[in-house]
Amino acid sequence: MKPPESYKILNEAAVWYSILNSDNTTTHDQEQWAQWLNQDPDHRAAWQQVESITDSLSSLRSFDTPNELGISQQLINANHFDIAANKTKTTRRSIIKGLASLPFIAGAWQAHEMGLINEWTLPYRSDFSNSQRKAINYQMADGTRITLAIKSGIKWSHSPSESHITLLAGDLAIQQAASSVPATVMMKNHAIKLQHTHLVIRQSLDIQAQDSTTSVAVINGSADICRHNDKASLVLDAGQKVLCSRTAFSSIQEVSPIDLAWTNNILQATNMTLEHWASVINQHHSSYVNCHPSIKQLLVMGSFPLDNTPLALSMLQNVLPVQIRQLTPLWTLIEPVA
Repeated sequence: MKPPESYKILNEAAVWYSILNSDNTTTHDQEQWAQWLNQDPDHRAAWQQVESITDSLSSLRSFDTPNELGISQQLINANHFDIAANKTKTTRRSIIKGLASLPFIAGAWQAHEMGLINEWTLPYRSDFSNSQRKAINYQMADGTRITLAIKSGIKWSHSPSESHITLLAGDLAIQQAASSVPATVMMKNHAIKLQHTHLVIRQSLDIQAQDSTTSVAVINGSADICRHNDKASLVLDAGQKVLCSRTAFSSIQEVSPIDLAWTNNILQATNMTLEHWASVINQHHSSYVNCHPSIKQLLVMGSFPLDNTPLALSMLQNVLPVQIRQLTPLWTLIEPVA
C-alpha cells in the first residue's frame, strides 16, 4: 500500500490508535473514531498504515516469568546482559501503546519500509539478541556456545534430544560441546543440521529481506544444509565454506581467518576501501567516523579491534598516510596527512 502523503493525517491515525488502545476508551471515543475513519479515504489509508506498523510487533510475546526458556540464569555468561531477564513483565500491549503515543509515529512508515521496525523490535522477538556494539557470547544449557554479531537475534528451544535455533537477523557462530545434543538452525531459505560442530553463519541482511546470500563456514565437524524451496542439500566438512542463496549453492571454498575474525571482535581488512572500513567501524562505535573524500578509495589491510575504536584509529595511521582529527566529541574525521 502506498503511504499516505499527509503526515498530519498519519499522525491523527496514530493518536486514534493510542486512544483506542488505552484503558479509558469510551463508546464516544469509538464513535468519534469511526466518524473520522469514514470522512476521507486518506484517513482509512492512514489507519491501515498504522495498523501495518503495529502488526510488525505481532510476534512480540508477554514474558511473565524471568526464566521462560527454562535456562538457568547462572548459565548465561556473566559478562553479558541477560535478555530474558530484561524482558520480564514486558508486554506486547504496553510496547505498542508506547510506540503509538510517541510523536515520531507520523513518520514510522518510513522506518517500517527500511526495515528499522524489525531492528527496533529484535530484542522482543528474540530469545537472545545483541544490541551492543560488539559481538557477545552466550553459554547455553547443553554446553553450546553461541556468538551473536551486532544487530543479531535468535529464537532458541531445547529438549534432551535436540536443540532448535531460528536465526531472525544478523550473524551467528555456534560451537557445540561434546555434550551438546544435535541441533537444527532454521533460516529464511535454509535449514542446517549439525552435531558436535563449530560453524559460522554470516547473514548481513535481516532474514525478512526479499532475498539474501548466506555464508556458512564449518570450522570443525560437519553440517548438512538443506534448501527450503527444492530440498536440495549439501554436506560441508571441516574447513569448508559455501555461499547459499534461495536457489543455488556456490562452489565449495576454503574457510579463511576472515570468517572467524568478527567472533573475536576483530575487523580483518583485505584490500578494503577506507570508506568501507569507516562504515564498519561506525557500526561498532557510539560516535560518527568518516573519511575525507580524497582518500576514501585508499585500500586498507590488517587486523583492527572492533571493540576499541581509538586503538583502531591509531593503528590505521600506521598503515596509511592519514591523520585523525576530532572535530567534536561525537565526530571523528580521517583526513590526508598534511
